[in-house]
Amino acid sequence: MKKINLKQTRVFTDSYREKYLLVDMSKGFMNAIYASLPSSSITRSLLQRIRESEGEIEITSAEESVLLSLVGGEKINGLPADALLFELNKGKFEERYREGMSVDEECGVMRDVVDEAYNEMENVNKQE
Repeated sequence: MKKINLKQTRVFTDSYREKYLLVDMSKGFMNAIYASLPSSSITRSLLQRIRESEGEIEITSAEESVLLSLVGGEKINGLPADALLFELNKGKFEERYREGMSVDEECGVMRDVVDEAYNEMENVNKQE
């Protein structure tokens, strides 16, 4: 199971992905799930846990698939897809993060994690 925190989501603030802000994206992603996906026990459970959370929640692989199905381009109903992909893959970031990194180095690692996530999605889509 993965952990995500949509209450403190890292959102890149420039196209070079060199700076970010921590933003509460929970309502935006809840609206995207509600508006874009069919209602199911998985989506209802996920929406409820996001709504009731004070921060980090654990998600199942089925819930991760639901969230990934939202990512089709650069934005999800106006929300940055990068932010969601980073949250879903932040374990990779935590493996690579080193204490004392500069902001530039930290953003470089974040950028790599997001780029790898996009590449993995493209490879999966090509195989289907």
